[in-house]
Amino acid sequence: MKLPEDIEARNKSILPTKSCLVEAGAGSGKTEQLSRRMLALIPICENPEDILGVTFTKKSAMEMVIRMIKYLKLGELK
Repeated sequence: MKLPEDIEARNKSILPTKSCLVEAGAGSGKTEQLSRRMLALIPICENPEDILGVTFTKKSAMEMVIRMIKYLKLGELK
């Protein structure tokens, strides 16, 4: 599987210790990155219920929930 050209930037965007802004076009993986970032926050957050993810559509929000549940079930917190 070929890695995206921006893999370094993608990896940096999920680091929970740094702030980041992701600007990208439709279908570029923003929802995936936000889902993974939120998962990365869980182990270091004192109150995980305080984690807030913001997206522009209900569809994207539901996709994030589905992905996060899938990753949690698989034990993938990366």
